[in-house]
Amino acid sequence: MDRERHPRSIGVWGLAMILGAIAVGGLATGPQLLADPTGAAIGADAISLEGTPLSDWYLVGWFLIVVMGIVPLVIAWGLVTRHGWRLAERLDPVGSEHWSWFATEAFGAGLLLWIGLQFALIEQKGGPQPLFLVLGLALLGLPWLPGVRRDLAAPRG
Repeated sequence: MDRERHPRSIGVWGLAMILGAIAVGGLATGPQLLADPTGAAIGADAISLEGTPLSDWYLVGWFLIVVMGIVPLVIAWGLVTRHGWRLAERLDPVGSEHWSWFATEAFGAGLLLWIGLQFALIEQKGGPQPLFLVLGLALLGLPWLPGVRRDLAAPRG
């Protein structure tokens, strides 16, 4: 069967939806922080940043746009299309799966690190952090499903 016409597994679509939801959050919240670096637009305040090297939310806004917005969209695109990308393929240390498999794992680990830093450094009660903790765990676990591994296996030969 032609690889490009092979339908993707539910697991791949689930990963793409998780990454898409994260991207929507980053692309919606980041510009708000750029427009109002005090954080008031999203219910955050500069006091929450005490203990960090940041004085306002401006750099966090750029982080949300690029790392939490654009990056997960690119990974989701790779999961669904299986399009090659030489730079990403070079960053994959093993190469036994499509680059998007490793990118999903790396993004999930990075998301858990980001949320861990938020828990450790930012005095914030509630918010989306517990949800993102669960999504990060899903991004680490779902790629190991047999259907996902099958869909994203590197071509042989």
